Amino acid sequence: KQHLKVTVNNQRRKTILHSYFYPSFFFFPSFELSRFKILEEEEEEDEEEEEDSSMAIGVEALPLTFVAHALAVAGAVMVLVWNLYYRGGLAWEATNKSLIFNLHPVLMLIGLIIIGGEAIMSYKSLPLKKEVKKVIHLGLHAIAIILGSVGIAAAFKNHNESNIANLYSLHSWLGISIISLYGIQVSSHSFHSIFIFFYSDFLCPNLSIFHQHAC
Repeated sequence: KQHLKVTVNNQRRKTILHSYFYPSFFFFPSFELSRFKILEEEEEEDEEEEEDSSMAIGVEALPLTFVAHALAVAGAVMVLVWNLYYRGGLAWEATNKSLIFNLHPVLMLIGLIIIGGEAIMSYKSLPLKKEVKKVIHLGLHAIAIILGSVGIAAAFKNHNESNIANLYSLHSWLGISIISLYGIQVSSHSFHSIFIFFYSDFLCPNLSIFHQHAC
């Protein structure tokens, strides 16, 4: 079912695309604008339903973030101790090629798991404006994908310099698939956000009410 949720404030009216875009906005704007009040009431009802649903579950998000952070710190400490103390350390250039490979588990854990998880939690747990949270969310995901990419590059570098075949295991193929999907997600979201901001605020400011998306 096509559905638009509309928020009206003193500054301007923003139309939030929920599932599909109404083409009739372009052809019958006055008719569609007359529905803003009804759609705003529907949005308020949806928000009340979401609040009721969250209350029914009875789980607060903030305490769970403390548990997640504790597990993240514990995991990071164990992986760092394992690679720095038991496996000899980290290096990008070394005669001992194992030191190059040691970068892989460290960067994959810190990048995709810890910082990627932080990006997800920050969007729901930080008491900030939505625009600020979206910037933080996107920035953390960008850092995660960069560290993950360097971690994968370290594994390839170790294999190439040690004459080991690349992509010979299920682990390696799953890893490449996940990092690729992660990168597509982050890059497409970045392009989408920049395009919507530039198009609605600079190219067609009069149509900006049609392009204010809430993710």
